[in-house]
Amino acid sequence: MDIGLAAPYAGTVWRFCSIHRDVLDPTGSTVEGGRFNLPDVPTLYFCDIEECSEAEYLKQLSNARQWAFSNPPWSTGIGETAARVFPPKILYSVEITLDRVLDLTDANTRRELGVDIEILAGQWDPCQAIGAAAFRAGIQATLSPSATNVGAVLAVYVDNLDQGTGFTELREVREWAAVDLG
Repeated sequence: MDIGLAAPYAGTVWRFCSIHRDVLDPTGSTVEGGRFNLPDVPTLYFCDIEECSEAEYLKQLSNARQWAFSNPPWSTGIGETAARVFPPKILYSVEITLDRVLDLTDANTRRELGVDIEILAGQWDPCQAIGAAAFRAGIQATLSPSATNVGAVLAVYVDNLDQGTGFTELREVREWAAVDLG
């Protein structure tokens, strides 16, 4: 991947996370990976607008409900049944400054890479391949249209951050209550 395709990015981004987690801890992304990262690449996902975070939250909640209704309660292995609750979340706004961002919302960048926009909202495999190539090239993040069709998602490759880039002014915006999944 040509690092020359990357450009600076600075501004406010939005992220929700479980109430008991550090908003800047990428550990969750290293378990199963994410749309733009393989499991071994610590990545933090943000939205470019608050409405995108809300749409992403509602999509995750819908997926969790579908899973809960198609799977019976499961045992924790210690004589208990795990709670079927979507945990409470906190929405944060974060100021970010990056030097090298691959902007997949830009038609010229997608054309240069030979990527159709439909691929970016589909299966994870092609997106993870793009993210892996970007990470190996030293790109700090990919910006892509959200699969919810609301705003864009910024996947930040934490290990590629340099001195003078990263996160500042973390603000708690609001809490979303836990939801019983049935």
